[in-house]
Amino acid sequence: TTYFDDHYNTAVYDPRMRPWYTKVNAATPRAWSSVYPFASEGVLGITAAWRFANSGGGVVGLDLKLGSIRQIVADAYAAADGSFTPAYVTTADGLLVAASDSSVALVDGDGNPVT
Repeated sequence: TTYFDDHYNTAVYDPRMRPWYTKVNAATPRAWSSVYPFASEGVLGITAAWRFANSGGGVVGLDLKLGSIRQIVADAYAAADGSFTPAYVTTADGLLVAASDSSVALVDGDGNPVT
């Protein structure tokens, strides 16, 4: 298996070192990560993380690929006649994550299409 992140290249994968894990704590029990390439595939995505106070502070993360978010938004805002309502998902700092309009091309930092 090829991994795109040094955390997977170690003998033992430690999720406590992942950015989504380190964002949550007792004061901030839920958080979204920034957009980043997933270690397992190298595709861009975001992670929702929740800290469980009653389980010794364990954290669970839910990964969402940007391409999947785009498809969900496009499907949710499409009408039966083929038209759609423009809808966009952005990060808190204004970075475009997904758009219902397929003519809006999402690209990574190197200009490669996000699928």
